Amino acid sequence: MKWSYWIITASLVSSAALAEDLAPIPTTPAPLPVCVPAAVPAVPPAPVKSIVVAGKSLLADSNGRTLYVFDVDTDQNSKCFNGCERSWPPMILQATDVLKAPFDSSIRPDGSRQLTINGHPLYYYKGDVNPGDINGDGIGDVWHVVPF
Repeated sequence: MKWSYWIITASLVSSAALAEDLAPIPTTPAPLPVCVPAAVPAVPPAPVKSIVVAGKSLLADSNGRTLYVFDVDTDQNSKCFNGCERSWPPMILQATDVLKAPFDSSIRPDGSRQLTINGHPLYYYKGDVNPGDINGDGIGDVWHVVPF
């Protein structure tokens, strides 16, 4: 009797395993996992913009601080260093700043990149306290705001 119990049990287990092995193969493939592309980083904001001061459209940095050109700069390289640079700090670019014509940059002696427009280096004036100030325009008849 013991043998017949084991034989019947073994045959039932075998039949169940065989039925599982013979189960129909699905004809529809399993769906592929959905791939979501990584987020595309946003383009950094331009380092400059146009502001209106006294009815004139002028070039400013992204915070509205007025930018100036120096008539002594005869090429794309700055001539304003040391004492000059303390009163007229250059507009230094960040590594992420994206430039399009008419903007470019020049390399200063310290290795920093100064923003230029049409080959003219751009500067701030230390006497400008608030966005939109144009206190440096016309100083020495060589410093000028930039129409934009």
